[in-house]
Amino acid sequence: MVNPMQKLLRKSSSKDKQMLDEALERIEKNDLLGLDVIKLTGTKNLFRVRRGNFRIKFTRDENGVNKVLSIDRRSESTYRDI
Repeated sequence: MVNPMQKLLRKSSSKDKQMLDEALERIEKNDLLGLDVIKLTGTKNLFRVRRGNFRIKFTRDENGVNKVLSIDRRSESTYRDI
């Protein structure tokens, strides 16, 4: 079964893939300066990065390690499951 994030990346344009790959690398390296990072209201350790029409949701654990949870195209239902 294909991971939904991999499926989204595969279906995206090369420009979008490059933009998302760069953002994912920076999130994993904890290099968040200059990224549009916002802590999601009503959550403890859930954040989002806005890149074009995409939203990358991730968590940060006690040790400062970031884990990407999902990549979604922005829509009315992007934040409903929170």
